Amino acid sequence: MHFADPRGRPGILFFSGLMAEGAKIQNMANGKDYYIILGVGKSASQEEIKQAYRKLAREHHPDMVDAANKESAEKRFKEINEAYQVLGDEQKRKMYDQF
Repeated sequence: MHFADPRGRPGILFFSGLMAEGAKIQNMANGKDYYIILGVGKSASQEEIKQAYRKLAREHHPDMVDAANKESAEKRFKEINEAYQVLGDEQKRKMYDQF
């Protein structure tokens, strides 16, 4: 018996893909708390996460800060984007919450 994911792939491939995605999320996090990075609670809605991300992305965008703070803003901006990539996707967020 084969199960298919929503895209029509065989179930075993879908499961393997989820396992690989989970490992990737765990490696990305490396002890980081994405909820703290975005300044939201664990019970935050997707809309709250999106609003927090947009606010922080504008605030820390390398093109929006003076030259003296550009390097630190760039680092923070990448961290904010990484957090949003995980928490902004419900499936990735569930996997992240399990770790």
